[in-house]
Amino acid sequence: RLPNMYEFFKKFANQYSGLTDSAAKLANFEPGDLVFWLGPKGGEYPAFVGIVADRRNSGGVPHVITLARDEKWVSDSHSVTDWQVMGHFRVDPDALLERFLEENPGAPLQPRG
Repeated sequence: RLPNMYEFFKKFANQYSGLTDSAAKLANFEPGDLVFWLGPKGGEYPAFVGIVADRRNSGGVPHVITLARDEKWVSDSHSVTDWQVMGHFRVDPDALLERFLEENPGAPLQPRG
């Protein structure tokens, strides 16, 4: 599922830098943003996904809400720097739907008036 989600957001969401090596770059992560991380074995697709929370640690690093397989429960104890960021996306629902419909004109979805 993560490869499909990752490709979908790459195509239809706003993509931002995933760099986390300075305070200015960490400031670009806003609550609600989606973050995809590379797993410990590397690879072409992400191993984890999370949603940036509205909290930061004392160093200004944003916390994220995740469902880590090994933890088997939803957690907000991780930060964006816990794993190597592979993708950082922000969703504008109206723009996402418009982009999707432009690419898929036969889709049975219609934007609301």
